[in-house]
Amino acid sequence: MARMQSILVVGGGAAGWLVACYLAKHLNAAAPGSIRVELVESPGIGLLGVGEATFPSIRGTMSAIGLDEGKLLTDANATFKQGIRYDHWVRPPGSEGPSSFFHPFSLPSQRPGNPELLPYWLLGGAPQGMQLAEAVSMQYRLVAQGHGPKRVSDPDYQGPMNYAYHFDAARVAVVLAEHGQKLGVKRH
Repeated sequence: MARMQSILVVGGGAAGWLVACYLAKHLNAAAPGSIRVELVESPGIGLLGVGEATFPSIRGTMSAIGLDEGKLLTDANATFKQGIRYDHWVRPPGSEGPSSFFHPFSLPSQRPGNPELLPYWLLGGAPQGMQLAEAVSMQYRLVAQGHGPKRVSDPDYQGPMNYAYHFDAARVAVVLAEHGQKLGVKRH
């Protein structure tokens, strides 16, 4: 059986370039004699310039392809995302009480050996109107105060709080295309 010589990724954009970068990095596509990674995209089909929201797993993927986090933040117009706020999820607009809740990306604070907090919460043991995330997550407070999930001195893709990004999909596609070509991806 003949050895695979190349892999073709059909379609660019953020998704296509992310696949190409991952393959190129892990197949060492830039090295002589390696499997070639090629990507074909149409110059007539523009990139969608919508905002994209991600989940924390994106950090592992970006780290695995060797992309500098500062470059991602700057060049893709990215911001940190520390959770998801669900508006009008709890009650309809105009109803009494909170109509939204925040789902943080960090796990609830829990001291080893102490009882789980959720059963007490469900029995109504919390102050009226307090969200579960507010009671059990430091991330809720950070978001409410406008703080980020990491310090400038923290290594790329690491921080004390779990996080993801919100970025411009067209700009992240350009960042990934530049990075992918440095990794050995041939663009058609």
